[in-house]
Amino acid sequence: MSQKENDVMSPPGRAVDMSSDISVLRRRTNALAHTTIDRYVEASGLYTPETVPEHLYRDSLHTIRRFMDTALLALGDPGLDVPEILRDELARANDRAAEGVPLRNFLHCWQIGADTLIEAVEEQLGEPSRSAPVVVQIRATYDAVIREAISAYERTSRDTITAHTGWSSRWIAHFFDGAVSPHDDYPGEVPEDPVVVLIHIGVTVAETTGSDQVRTIAGTRKARRTRALLQRHLGERLWLADVREQSARLITSSVPSELATAVEKLQELHSVPVAAAVAQAERPEDLRRAAQEASEVLEVAVQINRTGCVTSLADVALEHHLAHHSMSLAVLQRRCAPVRANEELLETLNVYFKTDLDRRQTSEALHVHPNTIDNRLAKIRQLTGLDSRHLPDLMILAVGVKYAVP
Repeated sequence: MSQKENDVMSPPGRAVDMSSDISVLRRRTNALAHTTIDRYVEASGLYTPETVPEHLYRDSLHTIRRFMDTALLALGDPGLDVPEILRDELARANDRAAEGVPLRNFLHCWQIGADTLIEAVEEQLGEPSRSAPVVVQIRATYDAVIREAISAYERTSRDTITAHTGWSSRWIAHFFDGAVSPHDDYPGEVPEDPVVVLIHIGVTVAETTGSDQVRTIAGTRKARRTRALLQRHLGERLWLADVREQSARLITSSVPSELATAVEKLQELHSVPVAAAVAQAERPEDLRRAAQEASEVLEVAVQINRTGCVTSLADVALEHHLAHHSMSLAVLQRRCAPVRANEELLETLNVYFKTDLDRRQTSEALHVHPNTIDNRLAKIRQLTGLDSRHLPDLMILAVGVKYAVP
């Protein structure tokens, strides 16, 4: 450790090297973070031992541990940019605000973390003449971090309140209906290159279990967390957003490069399939057409299980063409009805398509003998009169089974 670091951590007039003590404390941060969360749960009126959210012993534990370690590092470097180092951890303030955690509870967890670390410092360093200067610096670090956390929390709270008023939803409907004339609360200039983003989010287990109240709370929390994540990743490019439990309608300024990451993170966050479609509008008057295009693209993406990524019309042009509604679609679906009604045949045919009509790969994927695949394809011929080895018949099967919307 340098002389500068010694001077920072030592009382005036004494040059005591505390590097070994700080190393010991840094090795204890994981245990100290666990103690912090335990104390927070015990003191909080939000939770019982049976209803402690998963994020407390995952995200929040990691956040507190990182804060403690960074605060200890800052003892040797007064110029350390603590908020920048903790940027990802501070961003989680968005999630807590989106989940409806009251600000006082949110701040209480940080405060307990700082107090727990200070207790450990005083225990490790012993006499007050050694620990007091260190405690002062830890509190200064805590103050810098908490200012940033409060700022992030308040931004998301304002966004959530705005979302719940229905203001964004009303304006998105306004543009998607083709109306562009301003009103008293017109949301400002439409982005120069507006893009419509539509997102489909699968149903979580929490939304389907428990009482009506529990399911409603789960859905509300899911929508809030979705909005917070989108806000965090898209930032200023997110112009208008209408976020629900299982869907989101957005208007952004150009296609944000961060959108793909946001969709991937949403899928991880909720542990359900998430599909997203984008369509570029040439001008505000074109938003209605772009919304229709994005809607059709999303429908195809969901149907073919293209999830965890962003889909444009160019990505699914063939599938869109094959699945496009027409008077003939019902005829083709009826022709393939026996296959659609047979779960085994339907799965076999879909895997057969995915493996580019390779019977051996299909058999491996389904864990059956290749002859079994031949027998099932023969059964399809018997039921429908469609031979998968014949191109026109294969196209009918593709339209009537794989791409047609149920």
